[in-house]
Amino acid sequence: TNETGATDYFWDKETVSMRGTEGFAFTETDENGFVNTFPEKKDEINVLIMGSSHAEGFNVNSDENFTYVLNKLFKDNGQDKYAYNIGTSGHNFVRCLKNLDSAIETYKPTEYVFIETSAIDFDAESLEQLNNGTYETLPSNNQGLIYQLQKLDFVRLIYAQISNFAKKDNTDTVEKKVETDLTQYRQLVEAAVLKVSKTAEKSDCKVVIVYCPKIDVDYDGKIIKKEFTPEQKIFIDACEKYNVEYINMFTSYEA
Repeated sequence: TNETGATDYFWDKETVSMRGTEGFAFTETDENGFVNTFPEKKDEINVLIMGSSHAEGFNVNSDENFTYVLNKLFKDNGQDKYAYNIGTSGHNFVRCLKNLDSAIETYKPTEYVFIETSAIDFDAESLEQLNNGTYETLPSNNQGLIYQLQKLDFVRLIYAQISNFAKKDNTDTVEKKVETDLTQYRQLVEAAVLKVSKTAEKSDCKVVIVYCPKIDVDYDGKIIKKEFTPEQKIFIDACEKYNVEYINMFTSYEA
């Protein structure tokens, strides 16, 4: 369990691990239990990276995740900047918002907080819990049988396959959810985004939401373009309304 509240939990500190559920990689954690292996570390953090396994770089080598690449770009371009990664598997966007204040207080980024998310539509109940401060904390398994089993990629892969089979498919789209009251949903989304805006203003750093959408391809390997759903449009509108920068990575993926 992460007592700072910057994340719900962290991995074993200063540990090298091998991962192979979606690829193959060796990963190294730092003294805080996060994946930061860029050799030239700095005390002052200019850019704080938050998000899930995509931000963490779960299935790529430690020198291939985008925080490492960003630090290399800073160095190659002669910029005295430093990015620090607290991306952690299982930390979806709502969870990152729950932890945002604590993350900023703990790491004190001077310029930016980047929050990676693979979804910009959310469960209304989760948003309501976020806004009223009751959103649950992910439990940590740091001992016993579960602690040992979660270290085995084969077991993790079997668990993922069983979970996907139980859900019949691997999608997490709004179309699969119950019909949403868009008026109430808009209020919940705007309340959450407004809180982000106020947090950024109070901490004097800019929050940037980086949307990394799930990509579908056809049989010819071409990316299938999708229109934004009403729920997704509500989130985009809320970001614009409250001056929270939103970046859609689809165009970059398509290129």
